[in-house]
Amino acid sequence: MLNVALISHSPYIAGAERMLTNLALRLKDDPEFKPIVLIPDPKAGEMVSLLDQHGIDWREVPSMKWYIFQTQKTLPGYVCDLLGRARQYAEALWSADADIAIVNTLTNLEGVLGCYNANIPYVLWAHGIIDSTQAEDDPATRNVLDKIVMELASGIVTCSDWTSEFFKQVVPHKSIRTIHNWTNIESKSANDPGPRTFCALSTLQPHKGIDILIQAVALLKNRGFPVHVNLYGAGDSANSLKALACDLGVDDLVHFRGRVTDVAGVYQRSIATLMPSFVEPFGMVAIESMALGTPVIAASTGGLKDIIEHQVSGHLFRPGDIDDLASSIYLLATNAEYRDTLSVGGKNRVRQHFDGTQSLAKFANVFEEVTQTFTTYDRHARDRVEILQLATSGSTASADANGARNGHGEAFPQLSLLGTHDANSVMPHKIGFGADISQDPFRWFYLEATDPMTWSGIDIVLLLADKSSGVLITEIVQNGQIVVHVGTEMSRLTSQATSRITWPPLKLDKRDSIELRFAVRNSSGAVCLLEWEHTGIRYPLCSLLVQDREAGSHLRWLGA
Repeated sequence: MLNVALISHSPYIAGAERMLTNLALRLKDDPEFKPIVLIPDPKAGEMVSLLDQHGIDWREVPSMKWYIFQTQKTLPGYVCDLLGRARQYAEALWSADADIAIVNTLTNLEGVLGCYNANIPYVLWAHGIIDSTQAEDDPATRNVLDKIVMELASGIVTCSDWTSEFFKQVVPHKSIRTIHNWTNIESKSANDPGPRTFCALSTLQPHKGIDILIQAVALLKNRGFPVHVNLYGAGDSANSLKALACDLGVDDLVHFRGRVTDVAGVYQRSIATLMPSFVEPFGMVAIESMALGTPVIAASTGGLKDIIEHQVSGHLFRPGDIDDLASSIYLLATNAEYRDTLSVGGKNRVRQHFDGTQSLAKFANVFEEVTQTFTTYDRHARDRVEILQLATSGSTASADANGARNGHGEAFPQLSLLGTHDANSVMPHKIGFGADISQDPFRWFYLEATDPMTWSGIDIVLLLADKSSGVLITEIVQNGQIVVHVGTEMSRLTSQATSRITWPPLKLDKRDSIELRFAVRNSSGAVCLLEWEHTGIRYPLCSLLVQDREAGSHLRWLGA
């Protein structure tokens, strides 16, 4: 029997945590495996009661402090605490007599280092894409910590082909497999939707598109067709979303219900489940709702396109398109025959592709391969951990252009988010290096300020030829006038890592038309910019350094 430790990053039952418990339930029913779940702060959430209900063993471990919010300034203190928590994770793994671990999500650095200390191999279960270059505080620091989580893993499992293709570009030398999520949800009663009642189950974060949904509800109200939407979930955007509903006069139609445990009842009381996400690596909510016969209206993005066949097993709309979403809601609310078609199609789709049987077999194969090949963590892994230990004495965690050195005087390889790329390659699924900007007069991008703010810089990611020379020119044109012109020596920039370009604070007013442009002068080699394309709009993968702005205000990309 193989003892499998499942390391959760939280005690709640959201999407990633729900899949971890689903895997624990499947493993418990297989005589070849014994699952043991490690839970931080178990009294705070619902996971423990669910595990106890099914007789699944669990251990309490220290609460996590997510590394995604750390900066160079906070890193030494964070790492000191982290290393202590990691030792307790190792002790929990030893007490469980674990043979292998699943580390759930990229935020789980305590679990990673616990496995390292216990010399137990782990498989990283990545439920979404990483996006360190857009971290608000210090993308370079998160960049390095992301790499540790990925590089120490004996394998990476993702939930969709869309997500796997992304990670194959980030760590192309790693074993990366798609294992689709599945659902164990069961119907407790017949569906009984309320009149014009819809639901959305989501973390309240900007990329989930709940603001688009609220605006669609307002649009329907203005058209004389009010609908009710019950929102279940929590997150940093909760207050701004409530304010938006109030400002648009739909606070009596959009109901914020908080977290929920009886998700089956929520689906069955709804005409349809709404998923307006801009980015959705898989879509656990979609397959749960479909399994119970409640149709799904979802943005045509990410893993949702893998799950839903438009007008067969669900209904897709254009991401970010308020009018298209409103029309989709109206269609489902008024066309019972179409709802029935999607209900039957959704059930069939889940039964054929997302019931978990195939997924468990794939996990079993991964476990077998890892346990048969793992002996100990290699020198490359030990070097990365020593970089963290250096941080406790105030050393920076990221390697500089000359490389860092460990306590033995040995050079570390350059740490970066990205793997090796051909200068003209384009990553699948709309992320990749654009053309060589050293060959063009300028590379242009267009933006618009939604409200007044101050803009003082940008973090970008470049791919540079070896020993690149020359100057990177950054210019900003505001309402037709050049207001920023900055020249940066190429020798100051680092290939495949975040480079910061700053300028004197620039005041922007609402609706200001902004042109951001890059050029390279006197270059000795290729210079390529990492770019992202979403809903037909192309822009740099970057972090904009803005201040003096209201909550929810931002610079909006309009295209290249």
